[in-house]
Amino acid sequence: MDIVLNIFKTINAYLSDYVLIILLVGTGLFFTVRTRFVQVRCFGEGMKQVFGGIFSKNKSHGNGLSSFQAVATAIAAQVGTGNIVGASGAILIGGPGAIFWMWVIAFLGMATNYAEAVLAQKTRKVEGEEIFGGPVYYIKQAFRGTFGKILAFIFAITATLALGFMGIMVQSNSIAESFSNAFNIPQNFTWIIGLVLVALCALIFFGGVKRLASITEKLVPFMAIAFLLCGFVILVIRIKYVPETFGMIFKYAFAPNAIIGGGLGMALKTAASQGAKRGLFSNEAGMGSTPHAHAMANVEHPHQQGIAAMIGVFVDTFLVLTMTALVLISTLYCEGGILYGLSGEAYQAAIDGPLAVVSKTNAMQQAVSSVFGSVGGISVGNIFVAICLLFFAFSTIICWNFFGRLNVQYLFKNKKIFIIIYSLISILCVFLGTVLSNDLVWELTDFFNYLMVLPNVVALIALSRLVVDETKEAKKRKSKQKNKKNCDFGDFIVLVEKSMKKILCIFLAALMTVSVMSSCTKKTNVQDIVGSESGSLQESDIPSNDNDSDETEKKTDSDIPSNDNDSDETEKKPDSENKEPTKFEKQFSVENEKKLADILASEIKTDALVEGSNIPTVSTAYSKKEASGDDGFTYIYNNASLNLYNTWCDKLSESDYAQYTETEFNGVKYKGSNTLRNMFTTFVSTLAQV
Repeated sequence: MDIVLNIFKTINAYLSDYVLIILLVGTGLFFTVRTRFVQVRCFGEGMKQVFGGIFSKNKSHGNGLSSFQAVATAIAAQVGTGNIVGASGAILIGGPGAIFWMWVIAFLGMATNYAEAVLAQKTRKVEGEEIFGGPVYYIKQAFRGTFGKILAFIFAITATLALGFMGIMVQSNSIAESFSNAFNIPQNFTWIIGLVLVALCALIFFGGVKRLASITEKLVPFMAIAFLLCGFVILVIRIKYVPETFGMIFKYAFAPNAIIGGGLGMALKTAASQGAKRGLFSNEAGMGSTPHAHAMANVEHPHQQGIAAMIGVFVDTFLVLTMTALVLISTLYCEGGILYGLSGEAYQAAIDGPLAVVSKTNAMQQAVSSVFGSVGGISVGNIFVAICLLFFAFSTIICWNFFGRLNVQYLFKNKKIFIIIYSLISILCVFLGTVLSNDLVWELTDFFNYLMVLPNVVALIALSRLVVDETKEAKKRKSKQKNKKNCDFGDFIVLVEKSMKKILCIFLAALMTVSVMSSCTKKTNVQDIVGSESGSLQESDIPSNDNDSDETEKKTDSDIPSNDNDSDETEKKPDSENKEPTKFEKQFSVENEKKLADILASEIKTDALVEGSNIPTVSTAYSKKEASGDDGFTYIYNNASLNLYNTWCDKLSESDYAQYTETEFNGVKYKGSNTLRNMFTTFVSTLAQV
């Protein structure tokens, strides 16, 4: 079984990292150019198409859907566990700059989704009150004869397996695990969660498309607004770090090696590929899942549903996924966060390995808990993520089941007995997902999802002429109706959108400028060096930088513990020793940190700063939590000393610290800049006072 698992892992890695990225990005760029940036030209019109019809009385025809219901169903499928877990993984691996590439990919994906919806509308079949549509129908039209039938058959099989069976099993497993962790439910009782999900899903699975639409049109707005409001509250609480958050997004988009380490080329590839993968597989543009919903919409022209489909990508990536990213970065990477100040090997050790402090599965929990803490011994972050996953995963389950059923109808000529069997197997998969956890199922789900893309994208490119013609026809219709006034909610959105475009561009440009300038002018101080783990230093703890003041030099020298064992023990102690210990002081393990201070004091002598040091490296300390000194003793390091030492070593290699001043104390000469000497003095003197 392990051999099979490793085979599919290798295949999936190759497909997701290379084949699909190139294919989907290329397709998005192709349709963006061919439609002359339809996602920009028709954005306001799309908003009108979606939200202008919310209160429309004529919502459906037969078993069809309104435009809004179709978009809500598509969004319900798009917004799933990947919007939390997937986004967390992309940011941790690729750095905060990964979100920039998510935006780029989503922008291109809007054009791809437009093409999918247009073709789904053009090729659908209406038989009485029944509507049949989706990729299988436009694949057959793109390739007439046996080849088209084979491609359509392959797509239908992979979609049924990936969406209807294994996909919903994975989603129900996420719900069970999140509730088990949040509310301390034993693993052998998760079957109760499974029974509840089975009951809810059965009502919808056997209720038809109308019941599905009535659920999604209410559930999607609720879960999206609730998630965005909760995220907004966190951003308001962390408001002073929001500019820094945006600054990191743009900074690390083009220089991710500054945080994730490695060479610039490899780091940039990692950030871009992680952002691209998460953006593509979250909004599902080009994967062939959402056209099933858009084919069911009752619209006058295919173009209308095409522009509505673009809004689904916008909501999924630019709103929901972006909110997840902003919350994570502002809480974990800014001051006070567990990843604040880490870079290179230290950063990699913190996100991967046996001593990792955060992972993609618990990053959002830690981010929320860092702001709200816990209630009754239960982490607020765990509760928040469990509730979000309940809505996100449940909506995905019911929509993926519907998409799979449409392909079963195609495969078995709409015979009722096969549809009933399919629904029963789907319900069984929902239950099994809550009591079983199989890595192979996850890998197979991804594998069949990836296989869906190939025939779908090939058909999109082959039928691109139909998409372009529809775009041109829509432009002609719009020109004829230019002088026609129809005062409704949709027109109001269009009017607002025209003015907001320029305002948004100006705002983003100003925000980027301010963020970059803020990052460039930010001065290094003791609090930055020590990092979030060591707390905040009081201003009085930092010695003066004035080298011309005898009083300052005297204070600085007296604060450095002497290495001379014969020194006068009756020397007067600093007044600060009688003060209440600061937060910084309380967090130190005195015995271990004094040992570390002794090492630092001995190694900083004369040429040690320039020639090199025998102090164990940060990576060694992180991996073992201990290291042996030259004196034969074993020294243990905590995060505070590691952050300090890591920053110290980094600073010594920078050109700004090339010029060293020299200080003599107890017959020993020390080399280091004012900043380094002040930092060291504060560090050691604080330890001595505890």
